[in-house]
Amino acid sequence: MNKRSLLCLLLFLFSIPLFAQQSATPPRTVQDKIVLSDGWALQSSCKIDHKGEVLSTPQFHPQSWYSVSVPTTVFAALVKKKVYPDPGFVMNLRSAAGVTYPIGANFSNLPMQPDSPYMVPWWYRKEFVIPASYKGKNIWLNFHGINYRANIWLNGKRLASSEDVAGAWRTYEFNITDAAKLG
Repeated sequence: MNKRSLLCLLLFLFSIPLFAQQSATPPRTVQDKIVLSDGWALQSSCKIDHKGEVLSTPQFHPQSWYSVSVPTTVFAALVKKKVYPDPGFVMNLRSAAGVTYPIGANFSNLPMQPDSPYMVPWWYRKEFVIPASYKGKNIWLNFHGINYRANIWLNGKRLASSEDVAGAWRTYEFNITDAAKLG
């Protein structure tokens, strides 16, 4: 029976490789590597009644989530899924929810608009199989750029909170050996 590990992130992320090695320190050279960039599900936290300890288990089945690949921001993913038209064309950006600030204003200096779907965090969820050959090895989850904060869950266990993981395109490494399920 295959056991799947479930990774849930709250907010934005870049690319995520998973490494297995004999050493207890994060890898600098890769022995075994699984790239986790495809097959993600994305959804706004305001549309979900569950918390990370539930979302990151095999029992949870995402319904009506967006299928995405990373690296991506929420807005870029929604444009790719045609929720919003191409923001680089004419005045399309102005049709996106939350983009009601005055034209020409520096939106980063203004409070977020109340109709913005980005007033709340968004979940990224990924289900994957860790090979049985990783048994006896330390398993590392490496993030090559989280933007801006994240709560990270694996198999019902919180690995990090948004207090620990914060910053523009910061990299993080987590030893997930104890939380991982080999399959």
